[in-house]
Amino acid sequence: MSQSLRRLLAGSAAIAAVLALVALPASSAPPPDDAATPAPSAPGKGDSDGDRIADDLEAALATLTPGDRVAVIVQGTTPADAHRAAPSLTLTHEYTIIPAFAGSVTAGQVTALAHIPGVTRVELDGIATALDASGDRDYGVDAARLAFPTDGALDGDGVGICIIDTGVDPGHEQLSGRVTGWLDLVNGRTAAYDDHGHGTHVAGIAAGDATGATSAATTAGGVARAATIIAAKVLDSAGSGADSDVVAGIEWCADRADVRVISMSLGSPGGDGSDAASQAVNAAVLAGKVVVVAAGNSGDAPGTISSPGVATAAVTVGAASDASALAGSADTDAGFYLAGFSGRGPTTNPAAPLKPDVVAPGLSVVAADAGTTSGYVAMSGTSMATPFVAGVVALGLEAVPGATPTQVKDALQASAHDAGADGADNEWGYGLVDAQAFLAALGATASSPTTTAWPARQVVSGSVGAGGTVDVPFAVDVAGGPIGVTLQTTNGAATCVLWLLGTCLYGYEWAPDLDAYLVNPSGAVVASSRCMLSASNGNCAAPGRFETLGIANAAAGTWRLRVESFSGTGTYLATVFSGASGVTPPPPPVATPDAPTALVGTALTKTSIRLSWTDNSANETGFRIERCTGPRCTSFTEVGTVAVNTTTWTDTGLLPGTSYRYRVAAYNTAGSSGYSNTVTVKTPKR
Repeated sequence: MSQSLRRLLAGSAAIAAVLALVALPASSAPPPDDAATPAPSAPGKGDSDGDRIADDLEAALATLTPGDRVAVIVQGTTPADAHRAAPSLTLTHEYTIIPAFAGSVTAGQVTALAHIPGVTRVELDGIATALDASGDRDYGVDAARLAFPTDGALDGDGVGICIIDTGVDPGHEQLSGRVTGWLDLVNGRTAAYDDHGHGTHVAGIAAGDATGATSAATTAGGVARAATIIAAKVLDSAGSGADSDVVAGIEWCADRADVRVISMSLGSPGGDGSDAASQAVNAAVLAGKVVVVAAGNSGDAPGTISSPGVATAAVTVGAASDASALAGSADTDAGFYLAGFSGRGPTTNPAAPLKPDVVAPGLSVVAADAGTTSGYVAMSGTSMATPFVAGVVALGLEAVPGATPTQVKDALQASAHDAGADGADNEWGYGLVDAQAFLAALGATASSPTTTAWPARQVVSGSVGAGGTVDVPFAVDVAGGPIGVTLQTTNGAATCVLWLLGTCLYGYEWAPDLDAYLVNPSGAVVASSRCMLSASNGNCAAPGRFETLGIANAAAGTWRLRVESFSGTGTYLATVFSGASGVTPPPPPVATPDAPTALVGTALTKTSIRLSWTDNSANETGFRIERCTGPRCTSFTEVGTVAVNTTTWTDTGLLPGTSYRYRVAAYNTAGSSGYSNTVTVKTPKR
């Protein structure tokens, strides 16, 4: 079956109401519910016409009569001023983290609210939804634990992570005794619980303690295994909740002194970063919290980052595969590739157009299963990638407790392992998160030189004619590792497969439509790109701008990536990761050489001076000789070099009757030694 036909069938099967993933047993994981996003132009939290009424609210008003009530969030004024302009207002939340409140008014009074002096935005109090690991080895967590032990174990001890989600189940073995703060904005209950399961899974990824009665407890442990868990329940048993409750949850987490990291695996349709949730995220960061937010599962078209992932100050996280993922899942040991559903930039936020910031493991991630004491479940989504990064941040804050949110975000970006086109982009962000490199960039002191070993990365680009095929060769030097490929179509647009009475009946497809195949050194096709109905790990997306494929245990030799046009002339960019990954101790660092001593200078003639010195180093590459002119000169310049083990040098072409000062240093690949003693030698006049 062709990729296009499979996308057509999938597009007719599901238009998502929520983004949460339904849990399957740990042997498999489902596609995101929103894998067939019906249109890339759904109204979001922006204000495209500049009238201070958000696009999502304008779309809702078009379906209401003036007397119908509508739930809104208003920024920039007080409830008292708003009530004078809109007497129908009833208040549900008044915030302190941002100048805003939530309530409901009649549809006919929304414009009056927008015209109040100082009002910056009136938006729909819409519905936020959950955005449904073995990444410790592949994404540098194991390397970080080896390189940066703090009190004997790098585990997030002393760092509080606030999970804003569906709640947490404190009865699970991974979380027992770990939940120290709780707020229920849905049902008002005082004891922690999770009637959906998403939040428990998220908390387990971030901070599960890896202890329990079964062997699965160890392999399904979290990243920051001693971090404190604080939870705000803002999503109900269906995985949905009001935007106003999300803002209230952010405010509550930001006000707590025991919270350093906020993790948000939820979202609403994206916007320009001026919506209340995004503004609350920015305010929480100003209050000293690192806020990690899911990019959303509405990829793979451009401009599909969810809110508040579009927030300027958020660390926005996309999803990628994990080469050591769950045994039996579709992506097990199939290399690194970008998840098809992962939200892409650019955003319409002028202060942060490039998103996501980083990507992390989000396919077939195994973690705690709510409602059980020792059960585990696999889920896929940017929801899973987000708490992984939140846990990594907690490790960094344990090692460098004085780090600011800005320093943390800068270090995450600077240390990420580049993927896709060179440099940061709107697909992979700054790259794959690397926990070990992040801690080093943050300034943590390493006790071991262990680093993250990444597979080889090759990036190729080209074009293929309509109905044509192009084979792109690439080399695999070492047998036994996986190959992971992400193929991006770099031209075209999303087009409706079938319109009916003004409605796009069968979803959207990217045109041109390119497919991909892996051809081994023997000429056999051994893998084809995943589509909506063939990937059990949830690696599905509309409209199909990206194709992913991989294989375990690749043979060494020349492989070919076969790019085939199902329809249209296309240009493409392919990222190929090949080879093993994990923790590999690098060779011991080279030390700088010891400085030479006993430098002596002798005038041989009126135009030459001979130098000699004692070599005290066993690892120099050579020596540099520096000189200045005059008996008291201090501005030395390099005038010569000699090879390893050489301890003499003659300076020629000098002026008669002139004083020269010399010094010598040894050097190697690690740098230069200190200088020798300085000698002054004067050439004779005759």
